[in-house]
Amino acid sequence: YLLGSCYATGQYLEEKNEKEAFTLIEKAANKGHLEATYNLAALYDNGVGVKKCEEKAVEYAEKAAAMGHEKARILLENYKKKKR
Repeated sequence: YLLGSCYATGQYLEEKNEKEAFTLIEKAANKGHLEATYNLAALYDNGVGVKKCEEKAVEYAEKAAAMGHEKARILLENYKKKKR
């Protein structure tokens, strides 16, 4: 997860690599890492390293919210407001 975050921001690296960031964060999320699960939702929500996909963003935000991630809960609330 941390290496994926570095690729996403370019921190400690010569340049950002959003596709590699997505791949690494997705692996961590699929292993149940809480922060990675939320960040994967955010990557899908913003189309960073992957094609923007609201359905996937909501899916991973729901998983993170179920694990107690507050920002994921807020992201879900924002999606619900948009649909009204």
